Amino acid sequence: MKWQLSNMIGNQFVFMTESDSMELTIYARNLDQAVEKVKGLLREGAKVEISSDWFE
Repeated sequence: MKWQLSNMIGNQFVFMTESDSMELTIYARNLDQAVEKVKGLLREGAKVEISSDWFE
């Protein structure tokens, strides 16, 4: 699964999957740090948590 940067506002970076089926928000000082955080989560096999607002 590939992730791409969808939006960034201040220190909030929003990544989406290519099919836009999942979204991940990361808080970081800059884009490089945000990308490293995403890579770290994926390496660790992070579980995906889906919040109820996805079903509006």
